[in-house]
Amino acid sequence: MRAHWVVTLEPTSSLEEIRRVAAGEILYLGQRKGEYEIESPDMSKQVEDEREVVTQEELEEEEKKEAEERGISVEELREMKKTEEAATEETEKENLKKDFEESKVREAQLKKDHEEGKDKIKSYKESKAIHKKKVEEENEILQDISEKAQNAGIISFEKLVDFAVDQGIFKTKLSEHLATRILVTNKDIRERLSKALEEISESKKGMPKEDKEKLLTNLFSLAQKAGFKDWKEIVGEGCRTRIKDENYIFDIPTTVEEAKEILINDPERLRKIEKIFTAMAKAIS
Repeated sequence: MRAHWVVTLEPTSSLEEIRRVAAGEILYLGQRKGEYEIESPDMSKQVEDEREVVTQEELEEEEKKEAEERGISVEELREMKKTEEAATEETEKENLKKDFEESKVREAQLKKDHEEGKDKIKSYKESKAIHKKKVEEENEILQDISEKAQNAGIISFEKLVDFAVDQGIFKTKLSEHLATRILVTNKDIRERLSKALEEISESKKGMPKEDKEKLLTNLFSLAQKAGFKDWKEIVGEGCRTRIKDENYIFDIPTTVEEAKEILINDPERLRKIEKIFTAMAKAIS
């Protein structure tokens, strides 16, 4: 590609000199200093464009890798992310609406406190004590939910968020930070999640160990008829199978022991995978 130079010519420049400059040639030898002013071309935009291309390629590669891990196409992955983003936006709108309503309640309370003379400026020590109390209350809330989740067989916060999505408590999968803020500020969502965890915990207590083992044995037998050799293959099938919308029976990664615990505690997921294995077994026979 020929370079283009921006130059300032003397009024006495010859046609040959103008032709050589227009042709993009380097200025000829013997030229007097200051006769021409040359500006180097600005390459910053080209470098920036190249950087953007590389970044886009990297993003597409990551997208392709994620789609392969989930066992779906790139188009399905993009559609799934659009759905998640829309649900997240809807959740944020609901939280903003709730925050607005709560702010109106606080405003009314502040007005009442002002009328009663309770709005005196607090000292630094008093403000610090109030903040400390608030943090302690939030920690107690999260600790209570954590204990209920463990009793229900949910061993990580990520699994807890997945459980909340499956139960329709969260509309989409949220980050740990956002989910935590919602739980400590939204009493309705917190109570619904606590109730769902307690129900799972009670059903788990009510099932004897022998019944749990029998349930898993029956499922494994059905899976073998469908052509699956071991529990790893069963888990792999669960990671590829959607239970509803964009939620899968098992998330990636899920260990065999985690998968067994999920199936014991979640009848809906168990019925879904049993239905799939039954259909596959009939197709083979």
